[in-house]
Amino acid sequence: MALQQNFHDGISHFIHQESLNEDVQNISEILGIHPPVSVEKVNVTNAMPPDMTYHDYYDDELRNLVLHWNGPTFELFPEYDFEGFNPNNIGE
Repeated sequence: MALQQNFHDGISHFIHQESLNEDVQNISEILGIHPPVSVEKVNVTNAMPPDMTYHDYYDDELRNLVLHWNGPTFELFPEYDFEGFNPNNIGE
């Protein structure tokens, strides 16, 4: 069992970094916070060279280790895989 699986129990909503502002506003509405909380981007870094993606940091062995140790997380969040974030897979 992955360590992270223990943290998923009892959680009804998740916030995605890729849609942080929208998700925080939705949670604000659910919690009755008016006006809804807004999140702005600050201190955004471009540390990765423009000709690279995160794929360049993973070889097959490391990718398999990540999938092994974080399997339950990838099952819980089918919108994430090594190809990136796919919001069309949310709730599958």
